[in-house]
Amino acid sequence: MELLTEATVFILGTEEVPTLVTPKTDFLVIGPYISFVRYVSKRDIENDEAIRETSVQQRNCRFPDENILDVHRYYSYSACTVQCRKDRQIELCNCSSHLSPNSPTWQMCNMDGLECLNRNYEDLSVIIAKWSRRRGRKGLVCDCLPSCTEVDITTVYDSKDNMYGYETPLSKVEVALMDLPTERYKRNLVRGRLDLVVSIGGTTGLFVGASLLSFVEIIYYMTIRPYTTYMHEKRRQQRLNLPRNVQ
Repeated sequence: MELLTEATVFILGTEEVPTLVTPKTDFLVIGPYISFVRYVSKRDIENDEAIRETSVQQRNCRFPDENILDVHRYYSYSACTVQCRKDRQIELCNCSSHLSPNSPTWQMCNMDGLECLNRNYEDLSVIIAKWSRRRGRKGLVCDCLPSCTEVDITTVYDSKDNMYGYETPLSKVEVALMDLPTERYKRNLVRGRLDLVVSIGGTTGLFVGASLLSFVEIIYYMTIRPYTTYMHEKRRQQRLNLPRNVQ
C-alpha cells in the first residue's frame, strides 16, 4: 500500500476499534519517505454451539451480537472501553467529547466542557484495575468482558527503512500474515444441563441403587396410583349399591 500523506494504520481484529489506549504494537504511525513492513500471526477463538446456552456470567465473555453499548453497533472489549470513557466523561463534566462515536449533539461538550475534559485528562486516559483506584491512582475502572470471538494478533517481524529517490512525499506500508494460521483456541462447554441430569442419575444409581425411572415410580405410587385406586373402589361401591336401590 502506498500513501501520499501521514496516517496511522491500525492492525486489529474485525470486531475491535481504535481507542485512546490501543497498544503501540497494534498500529503504525506513517510518515513520508519511509517504508514499513510488518508480518503478523493470528489465533482465532472457536466456540462450541452449546456455549450460546450459557449466561454471560458463566462463560465470562460476550458475543458481538450481545451488545449493550451505545457507541458501537457490535460488542468488543475495545468498544466497551470507549463506552466506559464516555460514561466517565458525562459523570465528571456532564458532557462527552465530540470524538465519541454515535453521540447526540446535545450530549457534546462546549468550550467549558472541553476545558473540563482537559482538566481531568489523567483520570480519563488510562485504564486501571479496581485495586489501583483504592491506592489513590487516577484512571478509568472499566468492568469490560472480553469478546467470545476475539482474535489474538502477534507481531512476528517489523522493519522501518528510509526511502530515497522520490520527489513526492511517498510512504509504503506492507502488512501480511507470516504464515497461514495453524493454531486455534476453542471454548467448550464442559458440563451442560443434560450432563448434569445424567451425572445426578448415575450418582444416585451408584450409591442408592435407584435410577430416573425409580423417581418416576415414586411419583406414580404417591399420586396417580392412590387416585386410580380410589376411583376404582368408588365405582365398585356404586355397582354394589345399585341392585339394592332397585329392590
